[in-house]
Amino acid sequence: MNRVEIESALWVAALAYFGVGTRILLSYLAIFANETLISRIGVTYFLPNILGTFALGLCTTSQALLPKSWQPIAKGFNTGFCGSLTTFSTWHLMVGLEVLNGQWLDALTESVLVFATSYLALLAGIQVGSLLTSIFSAKQMDHPVPGSPVLFSSRNGHVIHVTTPADENEEKPATEVNAESVVSSWWYWPVAVLSLVTSSTWILFAVDTQRKNFWLAMAFGPFGALLRHLLSFGNQKTPNFPVFTLIANEVATAANILIIIIFNMIQPSASSSALATFQLWARSGLSTGFMGSLSTVSTWINELHKLSSTKSLSLAYRYGLVTVVFAQIIVVGLGAAYEIIAQKHIDF
Repeated sequence: MNRVEIESALWVAALAYFGVGTRILLSYLAIFANETLISRIGVTYFLPNILGTFALGLCTTSQALLPKSWQPIAKGFNTGFCGSLTTFSTWHLMVGLEVLNGQWLDALTESVLVFATSYLALLAGIQVGSLLTSIFSAKQMDHPVPGSPVLFSSRNGHVIHVTTPADENEEKPATEVNAESVVSSWWYWPVAVLSLVTSSTWILFAVDTQRKNFWLAMAFGPFGALLRHLLSFGNQKTPNFPVFTLIANEVATAANILIIIIFNMIQPSASSSALATFQLWARSGLSTGFMGSLSTVSTWINELHKLSSTKSLSLAYRYGLVTVVFAQIIVVGLGAAYEIIAQKHIDF
């Protein structure tokens, strides 16, 4: 990994904390507000998936406005914050459990509604990002800075970079003279932010006895986001089918249903303290935090949009259907196997 990739990975880990935290807080907000419609659709993922896909569309379209030195932060925001804010595994876990309970129509309606709103949120973010790019591009054209990049928004939404000619007699600013010192200190900010957020999260987990589940989920989230980020490098080898995003989503979905099955297996005989420990570390830390951040809706929706707009609609349909069908085969298959063996329904 080169310097930019390492810096991007550090920002992915740092901003993933905020993505997980926002996802959980939005879930609490919907519960406390007694929003019955959102609760019916999916309180733990409906609003986070909409907000995360919108933010991803906005950032990916407008990040060309950012200086080159800010691109790793943008990558961290897209993969770390947006990817951890949205969750594929929880969504399809709940849909699969509805199928097991015989609620086929509810499961289908929920799947279509969540997908449609997430996709529309991405398109809305892209439109807002394109508008911002056009506005700031026009301002740069009115007041160009010699030697600086100027942005043009073409009709198809792409951003074109043009560098204005620099005056040879103009004295270079101090920032260019000291460029080597700036490059050598690139890691200060991401390491400082990551260290501060990590230490604060674990300290709050230790002292805040009322919200241990929340802080542990936040603490586990960056590990899932980092794993997904590392897996994403493999997608370059399969541009027509992002197989490593598929792997991340399916593994997280499988792990979540297995955690539910294990909970049902130990529930009758385990003590209340043992169940509380399992709920804390397995369901909050591993399921909500790690697996929720390993899986992603925002990246998945963005990949579907890219496939349909730049390659072919059939490739997008193939990728989307395979992802959804495999997830349901995993959840329904494992869940049905447990119910047949245990002779009882899964208690979520």
